[in-house]
Amino acid sequence: MVSLLSDKLAQKLVDYGVVSVDDLELYQFGIQGLIVKTIHIITYLIIGLLFHQVFEVIIFTFAYVSLRKYAGGYHADTQVRCYLLSCLLILTAMSFIHLMVNCSFIVIVTIVLLLFSSPFIFLLSPVEDQNKPLDDVETQRYRNISRIILLIEIIIAILFLLLGLRRISFIVSLGLDMLAFMLVAGKAKNRFHVCVLK
Repeated sequence: MVSLLSDKLAQKLVDYGVVSVDDLELYQFGIQGLIVKTIHIITYLIIGLLFHQVFEVIIFTFAYVSLRKYAGGYHADTQVRCYLLSCLLILTAMSFIHLMVNCSFIVIVTIVLLLFSSPFIFLLSPVEDQNKPLDDVETQRYRNISRIILLIEIIIAILFLLLGLRRISFIVSLGLDMLAFMLVAGKAKNRFHVCVLK
């Protein structure tokens, strides 16, 4: 469905002379990516509305995605599985936030999340996908960027904690924790794939 729509839209751009025929495949790929991202964002916002946590969805998504882009991690094999996994991730995060927001020991949980996730992210990043391997230069670059973003997010979480904004601090820490889980899952998947090939 998404692929068909992106193909039609890209073809329309060619028909109207906006895009060269030589660039058709590139635009099909780009449009498909844009449609998929739009569907994801709309779904996340709907989940946020259902949980009355739109602000929380935005903070969590920003904390998670900004680091995930460079740290990598587990990737589903199909777009449908990726979509379902992403929705499950957001639903899980919103459930945790809903449970913990008025918890008396949220500060302790936040610190534990930071202490647990940070070493995994620092040591494992980046975890490449078998369909998108990284060369040595890319690996080093992604590692450096992911460590810088990690440090920034840790500082943000601690600052919000010190300022008494425990909810935001918890959400950022939860985003890091979910990412750490995805990195471990990605490493396991890559190792399993190598074992199967052998």
